Amino acid sequence: MSSTSHCPSCGRYVGPHAACPYCGARMGRRTSMRLVKLTVVLLATVGLVSLWTVAIHTEIPTVTIGQVGATMNLAYVRVMGHCSRSPSYDPRSGTLSFWIADDSGEIRVSSYGAKTRALMEERRVPALGDEVAVAGTLRVAEDFGALTVDVPEHLTISRADPVDRAIGRIDLADQFERVRVRGEVREVREPYQGLMLITLRDASGAIDVALSEDLVALSGVTPTITVGDPVEVVAAISRYGDTPQLVP
Repeated sequence: MSSTSHCPSCGRYVGPHAACPYCGARMGRRTSMRLVKLTVVLLATVGLVSLWTVAIHTEIPTVTIGQVGATMNLAYVRVMGHCSRSPSYDPRSGTLSFWIADDSGEIRVSSYGAKTRALMEERRVPALGDEVAVAGTLRVAEDFGALTVDVPEHLTISRADPVDRAIGRIDLADQFERVRVRGEVREVREPYQGLMLITLRDASGAIDVALSEDLVALSGVTPTITVGDPVEVVAAISRYGDTPQLVP
């Protein structure tokens, strides 16, 4: 028999023995199982290192939001645009969500748990109007696409310097522009739970500043505002129906 588990002299099964227990014949040179196991582990390690090296040096494909479709579900891609809606944040679940838009469409971007904490610690949370480049995993349903941030460092933000502006010179054509205004608080109201509207007036006109509970939770600061206070606000110009408003 040719099997290395059988004695070449008497033909009996000898298993792992180096010498035949029946006739005493020496078995031929046999590969150690320990050596085989070490070789398998070494090859597997080399394979994983090679895959990791290829992965980190492979360029992430950049797509327009309008290109996102069902065939791209679970793809890892990069999209770029401006933050088109103010971030929402749930401190209990650690969920952060915002929307970015380009000329082809709009998509929701979300992070969870430790990823959200890292984004907040590294000040990588976008504000309305910010230019955003973000890479993540696409989740695409029939009529809805979303992107999940897996690596906080794959989200970058470009924020414009604010431009001093008189309130009366702000209109809807300035949407998403970042401005600095100064005025006096004329009214503070809460149209519904989670949103405070502060009416600010200067010599040229009046405008509402929208302060959401999400912004308060993200900043960790609860402002104390009373009628008559002189204030300075740095904010993006937003749209509420046919009326401009400011979002800090």
